[in-house]
Amino acid sequence: MVLTYYEYINENRGISNFIKKLSTIISGKISKELEYISDKDYVPFYIKIDTDFEEISQIESINIVIKMDRSNYHSKFYLKGSNLLKDIYLEFDIPKKSKLDHFYLHELISHELTHLYEYYNIVINQRSFPLYNRIKKSLVRTIKQDDFDIFSYFRNLVYLTLDNEMNARVSQTYQLLTFKKIKDKDQLFSILKTTHIWKKIKEIENFNPKKYVSDLIEMLGVDLTKILVNGFNDELLNNGIQFRWIKNVENEEDLIRYFKNWNLRFKYKLKKHFQKLNRVIDEVVKDH
Repeated sequence: MVLTYYEYINENRGISNFIKKLSTIISGKISKELEYISDKDYVPFYIKIDTDFEEISQIESINIVIKMDRSNYHSKFYLKGSNLLKDIYLEFDIPKKSKLDHFYLHELISHELTHLYEYYNIVINQRSFPLYNRIKKSLVRTIKQDDFDIFSYFRNLVYLTLDNEMNARVSQTYQLLTFKKIKDKDQLFSILKTTHIWKKIKEIENFNPKKYVSDLIEMLGVDLTKILVNGFNDELLNNGIQFRWIKNVENEEDLIRYFKNWNLRFKYKLKKHFQKLNRVIDEVVKDH
């Protein structure tokens, strides 16, 4: 049975079979292409992947862009042109060939394919884009706030707890753990705790609203903190985000209350995330 995206994210599976297969195809073709690339080559190269999967039957092909000018990894899914199901791109900006972690690149491919699958189902089912998309727009439109590292920390937590980002990290987790070829669930969970994915979980889990407000005020002062928070709130409201706590803050007490409410949302999202991670570990065990 082919699932809609909304059924997919709520099913017992952690990652769709087509993402497992297609990510392996893409990873293999990138590795093959890299055989002809040296560390001195920085020109991007392109791969077109023809798709033949029922789950994305209306997408004929996916364009893969590889850049090699970063010491850290970066990836994104995007479109070119006005056709919503054509000219689809996955871009990976990766380190030099000699420093490339092929396993991690495979994780990122799964991550971006999850975004693609989500987008595809929204388009073919003619659905409105979900709440998280409007929150993401607000983050993009207030990007200048990231000039203040301490406020960027909070904005990053908002981003990390968006449903589509958490689901994409579940797909990453499957790839990360399946490479270990281990069948013991407890051992796999212990491995997960040593990973970059777990680091993001701990960032969310360790958020302390009262301490954070204290740090904000110490570094930026009350007035600038209020400007940043109220500016972010204005953009959220402009994009139709109407959480009850999205309103102007006037003082330190308002700020503490504001971030406590965000923290409740973070923890709720994290609880759901743990449930999905638990299911995906079961899936890794089953597939070995």
